[in-house]
Amino acid sequence: MFTPGEIRAGLIGSWQLLKGDPRGMTYFDTSIEGFFRSFWVFVLLLVPFAISIGGEYKMEIAKFADPRGFPTIFYIVMQAIAYLVMWFAFPAVLALLARPLGIAERYVPYIVARNWTSTIGTLVYLVPTLLFLADLLSMKALSGHLLFALLFNLYYSFVVTRIAAGTPIGFSIGLVMLDFVLTLLVNTVVERLIGI
Repeated sequence: MFTPGEIRAGLIGSWQLLKGDPRGMTYFDTSIEGFFRSFWVFVLLLVPFAISIGGEYKMEIAKFADPRGFPTIFYIVMQAIAYLVMWFAFPAVLALLARPLGIAERYVPYIVARNWTSTIGTLVYLVPTLLFLADLLSMKALSGHLLFALLFNLYYSFVVTRIAAGTPIGFSIGLVMLDFVLTLLVNTVVERLIGI
């Protein structure tokens, strides 16, 4: 896992990138070891992930004809698997495409930055979900907040891609959309397996 100093540096770097400051990259360990260690960020986000699943579960239950028949355990297990797959799908696909796309030299710093900046991206989803779980936000209002969170994360991913991968605007948009499509694909497969 990480030391408090590493977490602090990762958060500062993520915040700097959100502001569009390339100096944010200096806070990340972009060595090969730092690359593999950055994937442990998913452990830091397990609690926000659990809260997010709680919010989604509450929404699904509300739409389910008979809540007692909802496959709760299977739902939680499949969401956990999806969470892991989403963490590794884009880096794995991009590892195969990096050289043909001409970004092999920037692949490691880009993925490190992507992994660390997911901390801030996740927080944007966390606050409205907590309010929803506490019955302080309606399902309709939550949907609006989640749409905002999605748009924020797409923009943030674009900024991170531009800086960390050093790619032109169109290229950066393409990488962000590849990541987004892979996430949608994983979610769609999970939903069909669960039957919701």
